[in-house]
Amino acid sequence: GDMKARFVAKDLKVKRKLPEEETYAGVPGQEAWRLIIAIYQPEYNRISSNDFDTAYLQVPGNGKLILVKRKCPFTRKWLYYWCTGVIYGMQNGGCEWKGEITSKLTDMHEDNGFGFKELKNVPSIYYHPERKIIVSIHVDDPLVMTCSKEDEDWFHNKLSEFYDVKQVKRLTVDNPIDYLSVRIQLQADGSITLDNRDKIDEFLTQHGMKD
Repeated sequence: GDMKARFVAKDLKVKRKLPEEETYAGVPGQEAWRLIIAIYQPEYNRISSNDFDTAYLQVPGNGKLILVKRKCPFTRKWLYYWCTGVIYGMQNGGCEWKGEITSKLTDMHEDNGFGFKELKNVPSIYYHPERKIIVSIHVDDPLVMTCSKEDEDWFHNKLSEFYDVKQVKRLTVDNPIDYLSVRIQLQADGSITLDNRDKIDEFLTQHGMKD
């Protein structure tokens, strides 16, 4: 695959611990998205997923300025510049991203948002009362269940209007989805199975234990 580098902040809690209200970003437990899978009906529902491209970097500037210092790997000189948004490694990165995506999904204005409601008892699970769409987002990994291809296309197309996202993965018999290292497989009879076979094989190969 392509090589990539990521600039990461060294925002250590032992040196500067922020209050929980500035860092907490609730994600749905495994039981939440497994329940979404459990209510899937092949004659009515469609399941899909995609990924946000460097999600934290898509959070709009919050008005705060952070002085960044780093050493150039080529000249070995120190470089200084201002950072106006969130970068990976910052304690408040997850909270800022959660606030951004929730604000956009729950905005009721058609031009500015999606019109979803977030569940009161499970964070990062969203439901669209008119289109009957359910979305579970684990940080930057959405799992989407709709009742039609039209609604599925509507959601993913609208998401790409606001954010940089990767290719949509649509669950079919011939196309399983890898979600949070779990393989979601649609069987020919309409049932769905979940397994970690690929991850298990990877671990066994890494440790020289695969037959």
